[in-house]
Amino acid sequence: MIKVLKKTFDILELIAQREDAVFSGEIARTLDLNLPTCSRILKDLAEMGYVEQVATKKGYILGPASYNLSAKKSYRRDLTEIVDPMVKECAYSLKESVLFTILKNTKRYILSHHNGNPELQVIIDKPFYEDAYVTATGRVQLAYCEKDEVEKYIAKNGLPGMRWDNINTREKFDKALEKVRFDGFYADKRPDSQLAIVGFPVFQRDKFIGALGCSLLQSTFSGERKEKVIAEIGRNAELVTAALHNEI
Repeated sequence: MIKVLKKTFDILELIAQREDAVFSGEIARTLDLNLPTCSRILKDLAEMGYVEQVATKKGYILGPASYNLSAKKSYRRDLTEIVDPMVKECAYSLKESVLFTILKNTKRYILSHHNGNPELQVIIDKPFYEDAYVTATGRVQLAYCEKDEVEKYIAKNGLPGMRWDNINTREKFDKALEKVRFDGFYADKRPDSQLAIVGFPVFQRDKFIGALGCSLLQSTFSGERKEKVIAEIGRNAELVTAALHNEI
């Protein structure tokens, strides 16, 4: 990859993730860039309209050209148009938070999310997350995705460690992924939060494409309720797979 291109997109992604304007110095420090190089890239992006400076000596926000890139379309609209109504129905039927995600270039993109539980606050505030180790959909995605995607994720994020059952060797990691594939899903309580998480793989013509998942309060994740949530997410993952299989 051309280094300046990577630096440019890293800058755009950082600015896109922030709600407020970001100063060039902070961008340079966060991305470990030389400040003159960072400033030069920002200047070029501003001239093309992809970023803009709020005021002289102020921070940067995305410019109009960045928003025009999407032409008001969502990423993988071909998937979301099919999946979103099904995620919504599942969420409000279970009265829980349900989402559909894909893993791309080490990033977990949430293509659809609906929360049917008013007692559970779920905030989706970024275009993507790099949290596959601590989420059910992320763990399912790592278990089913191509091997090169797994290698890239490890190269960037290291082994899970405390982020997933203290997995600190490659042997333990491979066994954890193998278990997810053997079970056909992932379900457990998160020790670092009050949530329980469930995830199932979704396929399109026998090719793994993403994961359907659910987050719910640990206090409700037991007995018949636990069995029902796992069964319903599994059933809906099969329905999504069937719907995608029929698409040309």
